[in-house]
Formats: sequence, structure tokens, C-alpha cells
Amino acid sequence: MLEQIEHSLAVALGERDRNTGEHCQRVIGLSLALGVHIGLSRRELDVLATSARLHDIGKIGIPDRILGKPAAFEADEPKNRSYPIPFA
Repeated sequence: MLEQIEHSLAVALGERDRNTGEHCQRVIGLSLALGVHIGLSRRELDVLATSARLHDIGKIGIPDRILGKPAAFEADEPKNRSYPIPFA
């Protein structure tokens, strides 16, 4: 069940935009290479891969106009944006 949820979230994140999906794949590869290098166990590598796969999950809730903005934000823009509520 947990694997299905993880897979669904990863697919949704990859569908968010192509760059995010490709970025997540690079992060997974780099994370696993580092994890192997420092001697993590198979279970630890699995957790690391899951964390890397979902590290940008918050992007799903960010509007395209903010996520894809090509220029810096104006001084008055931050107060007009809303972000997901962070975990306490």
C-alpha cells in the first residue's frame, strides 16, 4: 500500500513538469551513489531513494506562474504568494 502511494506521488510529481521529473531522477542517482559510498544498508538505501524521489513534492501545489517564472520576483510579490503550510 505504501509503495502504491509513493509511486502515485512520484508519477504526479513527474507529470508536474518534465524538468522536475528529470531532476528527481538525477537526485535519486546521486543520493544512491553517495549512500553506497558511505556504506548504507539496503534498507537505508531504500529509504534514501524514497526521500530523494519525493523531495520536491511541494511543487505540486505551487502555481505554474510562480514555479516557472523566468525572472526574479519583485519586492511586492512575496506577500501576494501562498505556499503550502510547513510541517510544525
